[in-house]
Formats: sequence, C-alpha cells, structure tokens
Amino acid sequence: MSRLSPDVQAALRAATISEDGLTLTLAGQLDRKVYQATAKAIEALGGRWNRKAGAHLFQTNARDVLARVLDGEALPKKNPLAFFATPEELARQIVNAVADLDGVRVLEPSAGTGALADVLREYGAQVDVIELDDTRRAHLQAAGYRVVGTDFLTFTPSEPYPVIVMNPPFRSEDDAQAYIAHIEHAWTHCLAPGGTLVAIAPSGFTFRQDRRAAAFREFVEQYGEFGLNDEGSFTESGTGVQTATVYVRKPAEEAVMPAKKASSKNTDQPSHTDFQQMVKETREKMNAQPKGGRKAKAAPQVTAAALKVTASSDADLPFPVSEAQLEAAMAEPAPAPGPILNTDQLNWLPVTALVASPLNPRKKFPQEALDSLANSIAAKGLMQNLVGRVMPDADTVEVIAGGRRLRALTLLHDTGRLPGGYLVPVRVQDMTDLDALMLAVAENSERADVEPLEEADAFVEMIRLGASVEDIALRFKCSARVVEKRLVLADGLGDDGRELLDSRAISISQAQVIAQTSGPLRSHVITAAKRGESVKSLQSLIARSTFLVDRAKFDVAASGLEVIEDLFGSEPARFADPKAALALQLDWAEARKATLSQKKEQFFVEVRKVNDSYLQLPYDAYTTYDAPNSIFGTVIIVSTITGEVSEKRCARTADVKSARAKEQAQERAQNASEATGSDGGAIRKSGWVDAHEARATALRAALIGDHKRTVALTILSTLQAQPVTLRGSLDHAQPVPIPTGLARLREIDAKVGGQLGVNDHHLPKRPITKKFGYDNDGVEVLLYLDLLMTLSLEDLLDVQSVLIAQAVGGWTDHNPMHAPYAFVTRLAADTGATVQMRLTDAHLKAYPRDRLIELAEDAGIAEGHGVKAGHISTLTTNTEIRAAILQHEGALAARGYVPPLARFPEVADTARARQYRQDAKDLTARLDGQQISTLLEDLGVDPTAETAADGLNVLQQEIDDMTDTELQDWQGLRDMAQPVPATATAAD
Repeated sequence: MSRLSPDVQAALRAATISEDGLTLTLAGQLDRKVYQATAKAIEALGGRWNRKAGAHLFQTNARDVLARVLDGEALPKKNPLAFFATPEELARQIVNAVADLDGVRVLEPSAGTGALADVLREYGAQVDVIELDDTRRAHLQAAGYRVVGTDFLTFTPSEPYPVIVMNPPFRSEDDAQAYIAHIEHAWTHCLAPGGTLVAIAPSGFTFRQDRRAAAFREFVEQYGEFGLNDEGSFTESGTGVQTATVYVRKPAEEAVMPAKKASSKNTDQPSHTDFQQMVKETREKMNAQPKGGRKAKAAPQVTAAALKVTASSDADLPFPVSEAQLEAAMAEPAPAPGPILNTDQLNWLPVTALVASPLNPRKKFPQEALDSLANSIAAKGLMQNLVGRVMPDADTVEVIAGGRRLRALTLLHDTGRLPGGYLVPVRVQDMTDLDALMLAVAENSERADVEPLEEADAFVEMIRLGASVEDIALRFKCSARVVEKRLVLADGLGDDGRELLDSRAISISQAQVIAQTSGPLRSHVITAAKRGESVKSLQSLIARSTFLVDRAKFDVAASGLEVIEDLFGSEPARFADPKAALALQLDWAEARKATLSQKKEQFFVEVRKVNDSYLQLPYDAYTTYDAPNSIFGTVIIVSTITGEVSEKRCARTADVKSARAKEQAQERAQNASEATGSDGGAIRKSGWVDAHEARATALRAALIGDHKRTVALTILSTLQAQPVTLRGSLDHAQPVPIPTGLARLREIDAKVGGQLGVNDHHLPKRPITKKFGYDNDGVEVLLYLDLLMTLSLEDLLDVQSVLIAQAVGGWTDHNPMHAPYAFVTRLAADTGATVQMRLTDAHLKAYPRDRLIELAEDAGIAEGHGVKAGHISTLTTNTEIRAAILQHEGALAARGYVPPLARFPEVADTARARQYRQDAKDLTARLDGQQISTLLEDLGVDPTAETAADGLNVLQQEIDDMTDTELQDWQGLRDMAQPVPATATAAD
C-alpha cells in the first residue's frame, strides 16, 4: 500500500471531476513521469483512460475515495477482488440465452457495478444481488437493487433461486481457481432443482488437465455445455483473458437408482430359489401389463483381444485386494455377500442362468479391469446385487444393471474359481426395452463407466423406443441440450469419426463439431481435428467453408431452402443445399447491380464471383486509390464457398490506365502548345528529344570560354543545385556534340602529353574519361592534381568551362515532353545561345498533321503545294506534308530557321534585355524636344506636349510598355542614337 507523491497530489488536486464522480479530467500538460505516476494512481482508484472522452472514467462515484487519498490515506491495492465488469454486448448475449425472465427471481452473486443485473432487470427479472466491495455495493443500493449479502461464499438463501447469472472472480489471493468454488457454491446451495445457472469463466478449464479443472469440465459436460466467447471480449474491462460461458441446468429430481454404499459384512448364502416357479410368476406379471419395446436378443460375444485395456475405477473395488486374500479366494471362493436391498426383493439365481443384456450402452470391457474385478469378488464377495428381467421364451434372466459384474462372475466360473451352482442375488422385475435401456444407462452413468459415444447411442435407442428428449433429460439429471448434443453426436459422427474418438485421436468436443458436418466440409474438419485444431478453430473453419444462413441477402423464408440448424445453438444455421442458396445469392447480386447502375456516381457496377472465403479483389485488376473519382464504381463480390457478399468501391486498373493515357496525351498537347505558342495535337517523345538536344548543343557551345559564368555554375554544382538543371555528376548528363569544347581540350591535353584523358567519342557524356572511385586511397587523385597544377589558369578555366557546360541544359529522360527549364532558358538568354537545327524526316515523324501544317506556316512555306499549287493542308497524308516541308530544308537551314519546338522561349527579364532597356531610357534623357517628338511620331503617339519633360515621360513610358523584341527591333531609336556616342550600347 503506497501514498501519493507531492507531484501526483498536486496533479489530482488541479484536476476536475464531474458531479456524478464518474469523469476525471487532468489539467494542463503534465511532465511525462508525473503523468505516468498520476495515471497509475487513478487506475488504482478504479479509473480507466478513455481516449474519446479525453478523461479517466470511473464505474462508480470516485469523489469519496479520491478525497480520502488526497487527505493522506494509502492507495488501495489495484483490483484486489479481481473485478472486471461484464461488457454490455456479452451481458446481453448471456441473458438472451436464458428462458423468459419476466417476473422470475434471479440471483447475481458477484454483481460489481450491475452490468449483468442491469440487463436482467431490463428483461423483467426480479434481481437480487451480492457484492463484497463496499463502494460497488453502495452503488447497487443506490441503483435500487435488493442486496441480499456481501460474501457470497457464506450466503445461503432461504429459498433457492430458479435462475442464477454470474460473473464470479476468476482468482483470489488464496485460490487460483476461485471461479470454480463460486460456481459450485451457487449450484449446491443457491440453485433450485430444475434451475438454470449461467456463469462466465476463464477458458482454461476447457483444456487444462489438472484434477480440479478436469472435474469441473466433466461437471459442465454432464449437466450442460459451454461456449467460448470472442477473443478480446473483456479488453474494454481491462483484461485480455479468454473466457467461456457455462450453461448448466440442475436436475428436477434424483435418478431412479442412485448409487448406494455397499455393505462390507458377509452373510450366509440363502437357500436355492425355485427358478422355474420364479420364471412362471414373472411371465404372468409381464402378460398382465402392456408390453413396450422389442423382444430381448441374445447377448453378443465379447473377447478380450478385441478390447483396449484401460485403467479401472470401478465402484466394486472399494479397497485393494492383498495377495493373501487373493490366494485364499483361489482356494475357496467367498460366497456372495448380503446385498444392500432387502432379501425379500431378491432372487438367488445360478450364475449360469444369467445372460448379459444387449441393451447395455457400455460396449467395451477391458480384460485387465475385468480380471481386477473378478479378483475382488473372489476375495471379498459380490458387494451389490444385479438387476434383470426374464427373457421371453427362455429360461434365463437378462441382466440389465450389473453387466460388468456378471462378466467378472462368468470369468470366475469359466476359470473354475466358482462352482456351477454359485447363486447370485438378482432383483428380477418386469421392464420394457425402454425401461431396461434407461436403467442400464443410469447405472453406468452413476459409476462413470459409460463413454459419451456409448451414452449417445443409448439415447438414440431410447428415442426409437418412444422416449422424448425431456424424458431422457429428466431421468439422467442433465439438460435437454446435453441430450440433443448426444443425439447429434450419435447420428452424425460416422464410422471414421467414431474410430478417431475411440482411439483418442480427437476429443469429444471436436467430435461434436464433426458430427454436424457432411460432404467435403466434413473431410476438411476431420483433417483439422486430427492436426489438433481447437474447437473454436474448427467452428471458424465451418464458418469459412459453408454457406451460413445469416449471410443470405435473399428472403430465406420465401426461398423454401432447407436450413440445417444446430439444436443446441453452438453452431450457426447453414443451408443444406449451398449451390441452390448460391444461385439465389447471385440473383440478388444482379438485382443489386441493376439498382446501383442507375446512380450517377457509379462509373461501372460489376458482380464478381470468387472461389475463396476471403472477399478480396485482385490487385492487378482493381485499385482503391490513385485514380480520379470520375472512374470509380462498385464491385459486388460473392464468395462461391461461403455465399458472403461484400461491396467494394474501386476503380478498374484498365480504366485508370486509359484515363492516365488521356491525361498524358492532353498534357503533351498542352506542353507542345506552350512550346510552340499555338494549339494543336501532341508531339511524340522523339521530337522533344531532338529539340532538347539542339538547345543543349547551343547552350553548351555558348558557355565554353565564358569563365566567369562557368565558375559560378561550378559553385552552384558543388552546392547541389537541382540535378535536372545542373548535374553535378556527368554520369547523368545527356551527351550532345561539343566540337569546340573537345577541340580546346585536345589543345590543352597536348601540353601535358595526353595525360588529361580527353574522350575521343563524337558524343561524349564525359569529355574527360578520368574518373575516381570511392575506394581510391587518394594517391591517384594527388597525381592528377599535380598534373592539373602544371596548367595555366587560363587553361584550367577552359577545362572547367567545358566540363560544367556538359552538365548544363539537361532534360528529364523518362518524360522529355516539356519545355526547357526556366534555369536553362535564362542561361541561354544571358549567354546569347543560338540554336541551329536542320529539319529531318525522322524529326517530322513525331509531329501530328496539325503540327506539321503549323510548322510549315511558321516557316512561311505553306503555300504552293499539291494540286494547283495550293495550301499544304490540301495534301492527303502526313508523308506528303513532310516531303513538302523537306523540299525547303536547305533554304530554311541557310536562313537559320529553327522550329518553334526547339527554340528557347522568350525571356522578358534577362540581364541583356534589362541593360538594353536601361540604355534606351538613358539615351532618351539626353535628347532634345525635337528628337523626342520625332520618336513619338515614329511610335504613332501625338507629340504635342506642353513641355519637353512631358514628352520625355511619355516616351519612356512607351519604352517600358514594349516587349524586349519590339524594343530591340525599333530602328528609329537606333537611328537616333547614331549622333550620341554615349548610347553605343543601345545602338548595337
């Protein structure tokens, strides 16, 4: 037990708590360690963080306990009573499984904060509660519940309850399996005969092999059943333990033949009974009453070799047999002792007059166990009488109860250890086959000798003989659901399943699941069970492998399809004819498709069948992202295995590719329009590459020898400028012809004896082939540095200009359909780079028809072609248009014509243009009024200004409004600048 630190106290005092004491909100941003300590303290007080609420939530009013802790009281131990509230969804599932509760008295003996009690009261039950914790008990009283106790394990009601619903503590400080003690107490001391008990328990008892868990599991299977809850069902309550829900029903009355304590006192054997007289009297009684059932059959032959030897815990062995006793019995067998029943109710019959009943559900009698029982009888005598009936038309008695004892007696007789006239106490009574079968099963059940499958076969025979499920349940002190489970087991397990169960290859719980399957599904389930799959895994396999009714989208009732329903509710209902159900499911899907297709937001609607239980779309055919909304549609996926349906909003990859192709075509057309200055179709990639190469050739040639600019570019390269505009590594540069640069490098290389390593290729990516790897130790680099240091600064600057020029003017290789980058365009304008490009047929093939006609018009060669020397657009094919253009190729090259695609875009704000504009304005400032008027008249502006200064302002404003081309082409300004030497720059 610990107390709050000062920091945590301060944090809690600053927090706000709601009026009902259920919500606590911390104030401000706490230090990480302080917050962690505060959160632990809040959890110890019963609070849990809720992200949605942004606060810690309590299930009961926390004001008082918080105040006590802040006053110095120690923190309570975290959850000392192992309290975890039942989640509402699980609580409703549990209560729904109980019969009508309206007005019924129900006990909730570990009520906590009332999670189960609230649902029970909602269903009309009169709920009594018990709770050990003071705070939670006060909460229950405030909620109006009748609190009948505090410590449940010491509580005994004055009147037992017909229904108990409980979520007991799973463990306590002194009991790791406390839930078993709580359930046993509820069953023994609080539940009325015929009553129902539903409890939540940890799932460990379903598979653990320790004695207590195994005994509890047998108790549950005898009187009811259990079902595993969903994994993580208690996560919201603070624990991840896997749980199960136990359903058991207490028998309404005791069995007809309860086990009785055998007497150890030997008595003398009574005198021989007139057997023939007894048979006569018994037959007269039987003839006087209505007969039920079939005629008794002869007992089957049983051999030890056909049986598997197992350990015995038979009630006929109350204590061990010593070797001395065994030897004495061999010499002189003891007489049968006095039975526990009154002598006048028994007949003493020779062992040879008794035969085993074929109705005995127990079919296996291990030889070792029979030998042990025979030795015990030989040493101690028979501790309990047998029960039989007279065989019709025979002088023998069919032993109904005590078949194993009869076999042991027969073994003693056959081995000569009993005389032929040895008399056995038998209670002979009139019984139908149904009476006999029920008695045989009851006797074996009391001795825990009967196997579940043997019991199941016996129940089936009882039903055939006229018993109802309720009759069997009442007689054998079990619930009707247990009987129904046994009937399903016997009917559906099959020979292969029986063999696996007999050999212990599968458990009874696995066998119960297998019994509910058929066809290929059954084979899958058996294979999984043999692999050791759990019951829950087998149930999941069934759910994934069959058409469940709850997956049907069509009207099941109207379909007329047969539905297989699990009688005891542990498996969901499924269709007997899944193919017919699938056909109806697909019809529904087609109808759904027709409905969705009418909606505007659907680009398409498809029904897709998948031969799998997982409803997934193939990634190569559909996508759910990276696609325009306009091409999204819906795929209705139907599993041909489970019938499950899912609707997926997605786009088809084929549509996405088509849309992208259209977008790219539009983008290429737009790029071509921007590059050429006119609208038209897209130009193919090869045409763009030709244009980029022509521009790069011009720009790189202009940079060679421009030392100042190339030094600046080298600095930019070392600063890692954008690689698409200035590549620091020549490995990624696109090669173009640089004959001037290579020639200069060869001149310099000759000065150092050819040691520079100039590339001889006509299109070198690397003008100098020398390259240094990362693993270089520096020696080679130093040698090359020494070589470079022998060159003059002028030579080094020339080498630098060639190398950096090769890194400039690049484009994007994978998508060259774009105009030159702004950096390249500006650099070309600053250097005065002049593009030269000859038209070729290969280049023109990249142009669509409208672009070819546009190029001809731009070059001024559109007229004078084809029929009657008309416009080039009158030509029929692109081949004819290209041929017509190439007729002028020589003339176009002679006048320096460059197609629009290969030109550098006009740059409105370059250094040369800015300087030229400034020089022009400086020139006009030195002109007189007459000269200004002449220039204004040349521009078409009214020169009638009041003063020369006004005319100058108008003229300079006109200069500012001109484009670079208009200003540089203004011949009048050039003529005016001739007599003014200071304006030489503007007159160039």
